[in-house]
Amino acid sequence: MSPRSVTARAAGGSAAKGRPRRLRLRLGRLVFGLFAAVFLACVATVAVVGGRFALEAYRDLPVLTSLEPRNSESSFLYDASGQLITQLHGGEHRVPVSLKEIPDHVVDAFVAIEDHRFFDHPGLDFKGILRAAYVNLTGGTISEGASTITQQLARNAWLTLDRTYKRKVQEVFLALQLERAYTKHEILEMYLNQIFFGHNAYGVQAAAQVYFGKDVGQLTVAEGALLAAIARAPGLYSPYVNFENGLRRRNLVLEAMGTHGFLTAEQVRQAREEPMVLAGLRKPVDYPHPWFVDYVVHQLLERYGPSRVYREGLRVFTTLVPEIQDAAEEAVRRHLDKPFPLGQTDPQTGESIVQPEVGAVFMDPRTGHILAMVGGRAHGEALKLNRAWQAYRQTGSAFKPLTAYVAALELGHSPATVVDDWPATYTLVDGTEWTFENYNRLYRGLTPYREGLALSINTMAVKVLQQVGIRTGFEYAQRLGIESLVTRDARGNSDYTLSLALGALTRGATVLDMARAFAVFANGGYRIKPLAILRVEDRHGNVVEDNRPVREVVIREETAYLMNSMLMSTVQWGTGTPARLPDGRQVAGKTGTTSDDVDAWWVGYTPEFVGAVWMGFDQPKPMNRVWGSTYPAPIWRDVAMVALRDVPPSEFPRPRNIVDVEVCTRSGKLPGPHCPSAELRTEVFVKGTEPRTSCDVHTLVTVCGDNPNALATASCPNPVTRVAIRRQEPWVPYTTVHSKLNRLVSYIPADAHLEPPHEPCRLHGPQDPGKPPYVGPVRNIAVSAWRWEFSPAEIVVNFGDRVVLRLEATDVNHGFSLPAFDIHVIMLAKRPVTVEFIADREGTFPFHSAVYAGTGWENMTGRLIVRPAPQPGTGGH
Repeated sequence: MSPRSVTARAAGGSAAKGRPRRLRLRLGRLVFGLFAAVFLACVATVAVVGGRFALEAYRDLPVLTSLEPRNSESSFLYDASGQLITQLHGGEHRVPVSLKEIPDHVVDAFVAIEDHRFFDHPGLDFKGILRAAYVNLTGGTISEGASTITQQLARNAWLTLDRTYKRKVQEVFLALQLERAYTKHEILEMYLNQIFFGHNAYGVQAAAQVYFGKDVGQLTVAEGALLAAIARAPGLYSPYVNFENGLRRRNLVLEAMGTHGFLTAEQVRQAREEPMVLAGLRKPVDYPHPWFVDYVVHQLLERYGPSRVYREGLRVFTTLVPEIQDAAEEAVRRHLDKPFPLGQTDPQTGESIVQPEVGAVFMDPRTGHILAMVGGRAHGEALKLNRAWQAYRQTGSAFKPLTAYVAALELGHSPATVVDDWPATYTLVDGTEWTFENYNRLYRGLTPYREGLALSINTMAVKVLQQVGIRTGFEYAQRLGIESLVTRDARGNSDYTLSLALGALTRGATVLDMARAFAVFANGGYRIKPLAILRVEDRHGNVVEDNRPVREVVIREETAYLMNSMLMSTVQWGTGTPARLPDGRQVAGKTGTTSDDVDAWWVGYTPEFVGAVWMGFDQPKPMNRVWGSTYPAPIWRDVAMVALRDVPPSEFPRPRNIVDVEVCTRSGKLPGPHCPSAELRTEVFVKGTEPRTSCDVHTLVTVCGDNPNALATASCPNPVTRVAIRRQEPWVPYTTVHSKLNRLVSYIPADAHLEPPHEPCRLHGPQDPGKPPYVGPVRNIAVSAWRWEFSPAEIVVNFGDRVVLRLEATDVNHGFSLPAFDIHVIMLAKRPVTVEFIADREGTFPFHSAVYAGTGWENMTGRLIVRPAPQPGTGGH
């Protein structure tokens, strides 16, 4: 009997029943064999390919000789026309020291944060390699490294910072060679003398002098930890660039020293409490266009490392236009030096007076080329804080087009869409209620998008964002290029709030990001990557980097055109009129001013030019009456005049499916039979979104001619028919306590007087039979309110008089409050109202307006004098 038969019977069945089992066994063995063959083939392939890759990397390995500085060649920066801007020379600030001169705690700090197993591994940290390999392979890119101190030395001395597998393999080979050729202490000494610490400082001795003004041997534990913190990324952690970032990372180094046994818990605590006192950057820089050059150098350092940038003769061709750069720097001086002079000291304290700073970026919206950049008012040190791209600030109303309005236009709204400019109270995520107010506390009532954006009306922006959805507005801001928005941070802060419409952000935004975002409108809907470096060549003329415009459609061209049309109104008659150009060309833009005038913005553009200008204190605090239109807009205007001097005026391209339609500005619909001609205008629409129905806001109403604040009745002898407006939702006075006057103040929409009265006339017709007739003297007094004054401001009556006040606001809506007699009246413009009371007490009683009517309303005061009643026989009044 064959083994196969025995197997089948042993399984408990006949030969016939065993056939399926045998078939499965055959298939299983076949599949296993195929899998094994494929697996072995893959292993062999990987081995061959990996071996070839490693061999190639080894063949290209630099020769390990010494760490003496190699002969360096200056790199050169060129402007957009190919003219030399400046040289990046290899004059490194480096003072070599021996390991004996470096305190142990400084060495410990670097070992703790960079490579805590340094004294235990042979140059490679295998645990770290496995972790990094897993992260990189699963992520599909080299995003995490496991470099030891030895590997970092190899990379910094001989290799580039390119994140490639070949460079990583070479780094491993060199690290192994270093470990065989040098002791651990020799490697540490070379490493600590090689590191770049920013501000042209190389090595710990130069860094100690630059940051603390002392030798490395004099550093405290906290100071040594700061140097170890800076070494990872000087552009991020230098306290001269970002004090808070440097402090946080210093404390992280101290914690690592405690974790790995270099410090006790008490020593960590004491070091953390030590204040970070810096020597200050003393050496001024002397090269042209420093803010732009610093921005380019920062990018070069990130891509190629300091050794290659400062010593290997790169030729860097940039987008800089020197004429525009000079104009930008001069415009800042012209507008800011007189009102905010630099270099002054307080005569009482002797301390320097801190003045507002500035950041500005100017770009070509078609290509993304950065034409000019200003990172501050005075440039004293290379690679210091550049406010044009490193400072995140609150944007205020400059953010309104980027969230609420752009999303609404994309969803089919138009510049004619009407919103009721009136405060609304919202319940926030945490359950609290919040009422958004306009910056000037004036409310216009039914208002189109165009006015809402041009006049920067807060309540409208919030209502528009609520209509389109917070998440939608958030996503559109990201589409346009705002990358700093926060979904939710560790503290629970989030930009998913209605405040997003007003630019109240968790982190803020940079000037560069704002210019990039508005460029989308200028170029017809494309998000474009800002470019400062066009091309990089090595010393032999080989192209190392070649950058072309990178564009992506993020909104429809029709949306961009509608936005341009609305933002042109901002310049023509809105908050941005100081940005008008004298040649009359089309200019669009948006102002932004945060609460208490802490930040001021102007972002303006033409079809060929876009620029963002920010102004504020480095440590946010109020600027007295400084808005986006005060200084930022004129600065932009002066730069634009130079940038566009030889550019013929052009218009924003109009898509074919844009149509012009006459509409009523109160309803946003086609004119109706009762729409006043003054409230009609031609508006632009995307074809298919134009209104199809007539105005339903304007209507006719009949009022009493003698009492226009009441509806006419059959008894009124002089009925008058007039046009009124009917809003979908009635308004009620918004009343709050005035912070300065500590009294109630009411706000009403400016168009409230256009609404029809709600009560019938009681002046004519039968009198109330239950009310006994008044017997006594009557004083009829007309009181007018005009330009924040009452006339008369003093009313004199006698005790016992029946006082009849005919109140009339002759310009805008006002109010009349006489608290002693419990009188609180809203005076709608040109709609007289009558109040009556008995002067039943003697004395002087103040009256005032309790309705906000703009700046100066608090001066609307007067007094009522009630004299003793005259004695019989002494005459009347």
